Amino acid sequence: MLMAIEFVDNEIGYDFASEMFRQRVLVAGTLNNAKTIRIEPPLTLTLEQCEQVLKAARKALAALRVSVEEA
Repeated sequence: MLMAIEFVDNEIGYDFASEMFRQRVLVAGTLNNAKTIRIEPPLTLTLEQCEQVLKAARKALAALRVSVEEA
């Protein structure tokens, strides 16, 4: 299974990926591009794990929103 989120620039993608890593979710950029972030869950995924990834993504996006609003 592979999912991805595309951001408007590399810096935002990198910040999102960093926050997801901090929350122990496996993510990666695409080749030399941090604009598109792959979320790489295991092949077999429980509902609880899916909810954990979504919760982490919400937190990461909320943190990005705060940093953008402060800028």
